[in-house]
Amino acid sequence: MNPTKPPHPRTEVAADLVALLHRLGLAAVVRDPQSADVLAASPAAEEAILGAEPGLVRVVSARVGGHEVRVEALRTGRKDRHQLTPRQREVADALMEGSTNVEIGQRYGISEHTVRRHVEEILRRLGVANRRAAAEELRRRHGMGTLAGRPQDEGGTVRG
Repeated sequence: MNPTKPPHPRTEVAADLVALLHRLGLAAVVRDPQSADVLAASPAAEEAILGAEPGLVRVVSARVGGHEVRVEALRTGRKDRHQLTPRQREVADALMEGSTNVEIGQRYGISEHTVRRHVEEILRRLGVANRRAAAEELRRRHGMGTLAGRPQDEGGTVRG
């Protein structure tokens, strides 16, 4: 009889590290530095890292569970494409109401220039060309309610 060995604590901690990096929009592989064996990896991370352009992959050494490991990470852009910051959600709410940049700036105590930058980033993250399309996309994704103060899942969908 060959009972299943429990995972090594280093492997469990490596898996937790990969999960955290994945939530931050990074594909990651954690390896043993001597053997190069994979201790943990996010989905399709090895292929993405192998196929990445030189200079896009970050490699660092870290101590995990008292052991040295090698972490290879590549930004996937997943978080950037889908999630909005709390301030961007406030600006998005104002966009859905039809507010101008000046009105949004006055409401939140920020400059018109800063509002413009937030609007540009919202348009980029939603993959739309203008404010009207952004408002339509936000309504399609989230309904008629407000976004500010509501949590988002990893895909950028507002919950609650």
